[in-house]
Amino acid sequence: MINKQGDIIEKQVEGWLIGEDGRSGIKGIVVDKSSKVVRIAALNEYLAVWLSFCKLRLLNLI
Repeated sequence: MINKQGDIIEKQVEGWLIGEDGRSGIKGIVVDKSSKVVRIAALNEYLAVWLSFCKLRLLNLI
């Protein structure tokens, strides 16, 4: 959940949340943290390919 200042609120919840209107659930924006993992994985793959390329170039020079 994100508050009015734009800060992310993350808490473990056991049970049900009831809003002011008496309905179950609260309004908010789902914050997905998987984009950071995807960026790191893409960078790792890029570095692995680059290092493999450099290794092949060095082996061909010898």
